[in-house]
Amino acid sequence: MARCMPDISHDARQSIIASYCDHLHDYDHLIQYAVTLQTNLIPAETPRQQEWQFGVLKQNFRHFCNRLNQDVYGNGHKRKPELFSLLILPVIQGALFSPYGARTLHYHLALGNVPAEFDLKTLSALIRRNWKTVRMARDDTDTRPADPGWQTYITGEVEQGHIASIDYDNWHVPHEVLSL
Repeated sequence: MARCMPDISHDARQSIIASYCDHLHDYDHLIQYAVTLQTNLIPAETPRQQEWQFGVLKQNFRHFCNRLNQDVYGNGHKRKPELFSLLILPVIQGALFSPYGARTLHYHLALGNVPAEFDLKTLSALIRRNWKTVRMARDDTDTRPADPGWQTYITGEVEQGHIASIDYDNWHVPHEVLSL
């Protein structure tokens, strides 16, 4: 996994970055909440270490998502995930931080398809409880209503060329919700 994009022309590089960011922005109208989940992982020094960190982080994040979907939708998220599951657009931030500082890797999520009976306080508590089950999680979460600038904010490292920060492995869009 390269830390940044390979050496290509500036125009080609900008085109690739723009397409990744545009893909995230395609779902702006469906995003209800902005979530930040902190970890205790200091950014890696080498690409190989970063690849390992991202792999472990993505596995643990998948566990978190499954637990959260279970709490929100019960077994419906297993039977009909295209309808009864959260829209989750995760981005890992912090890979470009110095490995010698105090800043850590963290997730930014654009979250949607949250049923109306889950208010901000209830959803925040569920997110915190489930995030605490992740072994590298810090007890530091932030959940708030999403504003129009959230998607732009979370693509900061992508715009700097670090396209691996978008966690497509855990990207989930319940497609039947798009047609409702």
